[in-house]
Amino acid sequence: MNGLELKNVGFAYPKAEKPVLSDICASFAPGTVSSIRGYSGAGKSTLLYLIAGMDRPTEGELLWNGSPIGHSDLTEYRRKIVSLIAQSYLLFPNRTAMENVCYPLLLDGKSREEAQEEAKRHLNSVRLGEELYNRLPGNLSGGEQQRVAIARCLASHTPLIAADEPTGNLDEDNTVDVMNILTSLAREENKTIIVVTHDRMVAELAQTQYVLSHGNLRIL
Repeated sequence: MNGLELKNVGFAYPKAEKPVLSDICASFAPGTVSSIRGYSGAGKSTLLYLIAGMDRPTEGELLWNGSPIGHSDLTEYRRKIVSLIAQSYLLFPNRTAMENVCYPLLLDGKSREEAQEEAKRHLNSVRLGEELYNRLPGNLSGGEQQRVAIARCLASHTPLIAADEPTGNLDEDNTVDVMNILTSLAREENKTIIVVTHDRMVAELAQTQYVLSHGNLRIL
C-alpha cells in the first residue's frame, strides 16, 4: 500500500519488565489526517518517535509505500520522507518567521530569492499574515508560531508529517484552525498526516481515529 504501514510493531526499553508498545498494526494513507489519542503514559510519544524515524521498533517493522524502513535507511527517511511538528514548535528563536521557513529550502540548495519566494507561498497556505513574516518567534502568538512550524514542514517537501500534540498550547479557536489547515494540506497536497494527541476534540477532527491504551492500538 501507499503511505505508512505499521506491521506488528513493538517497542521495549532495555531491562524493562514489559514493552511500551505491543503488536501494533495500522495504516496511514496519503491525502488523510489520522489521529492517535491516548492518556499520558500510554506510549504516544514512543510511537511518534518510531513514526518520525527517531528510533526503531524492537519488534515488527514500518513500511513506506510498501518498502520496509530499515535501520540503515533512517537518516534518509528523516531527510526525505518525514517532518515533525512539535508541541514546542522548535523554531529558531533568533530567526524571523520567514527565515525559519527558508531554512530547509536553503539547505536544499535554493538561492535566497528562490527560498523566500517559496517560503511566502507556504506561509500564505497556512494563513499567516504578511505583516508577521519578519517577526521573531517570541513576538508571535502560539497559534502564529504553530503556523510557521507547519509552513517549515511544507518547505521540507516531505510526504509524511508527524505532529506531536500540535494544538497542545493553543486555545479552542486556534486548535480548530490548525486542524483545518492540516486537513486542507492533506487533501490538496496528498500528504500523509498523523497527529498524536491527548485531546478528544482534536482526535475527532481527524478522518481516521486510533486510540492507544496500555501499549495497544485500536481503530475507532
